[in-house]
Formats: sequence, C-alpha cells, structure tokens
Amino acid sequence: MTTFPQPGFDVAPAQPTRTSIAAILSLVCGVLGLIACCIPVVSPALGVVGLLFAVFAFLSIGRSNGAVGGRGIAVGGLVCSIVTVVLGIFMVFGMNMVVNMIGAYGKVVEMAQSDDTTGLSEALSSGTASAITPEDIENFKAESGGSLGKYQRVTPGMMALFGSFGKLGPIAGSIPSQYQQGGSGYTMLPMPGEFEKGKGLIIVVVNQGEQTPQWQMGKVVNIGVAPDGGPITWLVDPASLP
Repeated sequence: MTTFPQPGFDVAPAQPTRTSIAAILSLVCGVLGLIACCIPVVSPALGVVGLLFAVFAFLSIGRSNGAVGGRGIAVGGLVCSIVTVVLGIFMVFGMNMVVNMIGAYGKVVEMAQSDDTTGLSEALSSGTASAITPEDIENFKAESGGSLGKYQRVTPGMMALFGSFGKLGPIAGSIPSQYQQGGSGYTMLPMPGEFEKGKGLIIVVVNQGEQTPQWQMGKVVNIGVAPDGGPITWLVDPASLP
C-alpha cells in the first residue's frame, strides 16, 4: 500500500554542499588576531571583523536549510574573535597606562627649564641630586632653550612613543654606554617631545632602585634633549655622576 507524507511534517534538509566562506574568514581573523595580540589596534580590529563574519556565517547557515555547512568552524571563529577582542582591550588599556607613566617624565624638562628646584630635586635620584649644581641647571636651560625652546609636552600616542626608539640610532654614539646597557639598574626611556621651536627627542635615564608612587619607573638619573638627529644636551654631565 502506498503511503503519503502526513501534512505538517517538513521534508528532511539537504546535505551541505559547501562550507560557509564567512565561517572560514571568521576563524582566520580570530586566529590572526590572537597571533597579533601584541600589536595595538590591529588585534582588536581583527577580532571585531571576525565577530562580524561569525554572525553572518550563523545567519547564512541557518537560512540555507542545511545546504551550507561550517557551523563548527564559525563557533571556533567566534570564540577566537571574542578572546582577541578582550585581549586587545586589555592591551590597549595597559599600553596607555605605560605611555602615560613614561610621558610624566617629560615634566622634569619643564622643571629644569623653569627653575623649579624643589620639584626637580624630588624627581632626581639621590646620586644625581647630590651631584647637580646650579651651573648645571643654568647650562641646561640655555642650551636646551637655544636649540629647541621651552618644553611644551610629550607627544601623545603609542605609535609616537614607539617611533622615538628609532631616533636613537643617529645619536647612539653620544649616549654613555652605561645608560644603553642598563648598568647599575638604569633604564633609558626615549620619548618624543614638543618644544617651542619644533619637535625633539627626550632621553630620560631612571634608576629602578628608587621607585616612588610619583615616579613609578624610578627617579631620574639624568635627562637629555636633542633636536631630531642633533646633539644631546644633558642636564648633568654623565662623567660627573657617581
């Protein structure tokens, strides 16, 4: 006897004939975002794109009545993309905190140029504070003001800060070796500075052994400023420091 399909029952969906391209792209973006998690902006951007591809993949797979596959790939892409976005957000916030922390040291240039001896002495390490003389401060004011003018600010942004490391090359020969090699617990922090007469490079050498709540990376051993590619004007002659 012949039987007929009962009304109200759906016909079985077709077998998948292809994998969703959006699902594959979602997984690719999520994995690339994880690989590039240390690159600000790029990693979270890849994560967001991966999320969009994952959503589109789920919608297209659901509407295909089984003709399009790749749901598992889309799930993998969704998970990787979410992790990428979360890591990217933490990375951006963390890098901004570091940039702000380093940028605060530009104020030492302003103190030296404005005769703020109280603030300057509090910022300097114990060895530098005992070795610096009024003549050192006057010479720094005259030379830095003559070549660059008064300090205005540290150029904001992570890319500007990272770019300042590349400017050390042309003047590396005039930087004492103990500053470059981190001798005696020293750390050298280059940063881009803006002055009345243009842009320049600020080089701050800190002593990690003298960290304070205000100077979280250490008090200042020495600080120098230089026009782009020009000679360095040090606050204190490095040879005179202990």
